[in-house]
Amino acid sequence: MITNIVLKMSRIIMLLMIFGTITIYPQWYYKYANYLAHSASSIKSKLNTHSKNPNIGIMLCDPNGTILFSGNAAKTYIPASTIKVLTSLAAIHFLGENYRFQTRFYLGNNDILIIKGYGDPMLVSERLVSLCHEVALKLKSMNILQINGILLDDGYFASDIIIDGNGNSNNPYDAFTGALCANFNSVAFNFDKSTNRYVTAEAQTPLLPFALERVKASGMKKGRVIFSREESRLYAGRLIRHFLLKEGIEVKDNISYNENILKTVNKSETDQKNIKNDKEIKNKKEIKSNIEHNSKNNNFIQNEVYNYISELTLLEIIKNLLKYSNNFIANQILLTSGAAQYSPPATIEKGVAAITAYASEVVGLKNFKAYEGSGLSRKNSISPADMVKVLEKFKPYYTLMPFEKREHSYTAKSNTRKFEYREYYKTGTLYKVRTRCGYFETPNGLYPFVIMINQKGTGYEAIKEMLWETIMEYEDQKFFD
Repeated sequence: MITNIVLKMSRIIMLLMIFGTITIYPQWYYKYANYLAHSASSIKSKLNTHSKNPNIGIMLCDPNGTILFSGNAAKTYIPASTIKVLTSLAAIHFLGENYRFQTRFYLGNNDILIIKGYGDPMLVSERLVSLCHEVALKLKSMNILQINGILLDDGYFASDIIIDGNGNSNNPYDAFTGALCANFNSVAFNFDKSTNRYVTAEAQTPLLPFALERVKASGMKKGRVIFSREESRLYAGRLIRHFLLKEGIEVKDNISYNENILKTVNKSETDQKNIKNDKEIKNKKEIKSNIEHNSKNNNFIQNEVYNYISELTLLEIIKNLLKYSNNFIANQILLTSGAAQYSPPATIEKGVAAITAYASEVVGLKNFKAYEGSGLSRKNSISPADMVKVLEKFKPYYTLMPFEKREHSYTAKSNTRKFEYREYYKTGTLYKVRTRCGYFETPNGLYPFVIMINQKGTGYEAIKEMLWETIMEYEDQKFFD
């Protein structure tokens, strides 16, 4: 590559000499060519040294897909949170870019408020305040100022979902999934020394009595605690009761859940757009819909009070997912994708089947295994070569990733070149796992890159810098072309 540069520059020099226009250019060109040759050789040597370690996989491509560097690219590694890029792609495929989650409110016999969830991962206090205001307005228009209880229908998701890699800690990434959840099934808090009591760390979120007990039991002065599976299934209802009371609607403290109360076939469950025909799941176990018409349950419902449609499209949710690397959001959209493809209730098996089918049949991955969609499982595996295929597919959405911006400069003798670029990225971290993938963006396009390290005590920063230097050298070559 560098030899070609020198040969081309020699031809330029000869032409300049023939036409008598050469001055100081030959000396400068040769010095710069020597600089490039030494720089490229040094970088490649260092990258090759890393590639001799089987626990490190590296791949870098140019905007047209030409491989600029590859080391252990076919070997599979634990991807950690970089798998979220593939989870996002699969959700876009099965649900559609403009998909919006729904939460439906019905009035049942004896003025029971029935709430059915469909897996909205962004049902946080700010949105609950707004939707409760709308529900209260509708109830008041029906001359209903008292609700005799709240019945939560979370049957769109199976009730016994277990995510591989989840633990029993208070860490937010261990939060339970569900069809009807609020605030990521957790609460943030501080300890106010002036009043000697615990207070909420989020202005819109009350510290409900049961949550306060959990906070006290944690022994922490500040932080976030997650709720148990049982508490998670009731938390949204408790918050909604709190906000309806503030809207002037009396709500008896009678909150329960029943995943079977609304087994009626809703249009949102059976006539979803952008959903492909059902395919056989890899374990060959046929999945049958448990959605059935139940006239008895139909008679229990009097009126639909309100249908909350999320303010956020799927793409906006994915932007939050990638920015904050939220494991709860990742598995919520994985489970919803599975339910969309194979019918409710959502299960982890259906979600895994959906992402696996998409990865194989649409993206063309050869060395990929998924056990969940967030990166928590150490059983997840993918090769750098396959991850590059994922990045190629994700290019239309690359701006959903967080990015770093900086100025790059280097000097060849007295000549300094400055270059501004962005790196769009997704990182992953587990014990003995450090991964990073994304794109280096230059005026010439996007350079997909993957760094996967599955060993203790080794970071990717030095390798990332070498990949960037490789791009700079490559673009210089194209300049001389």
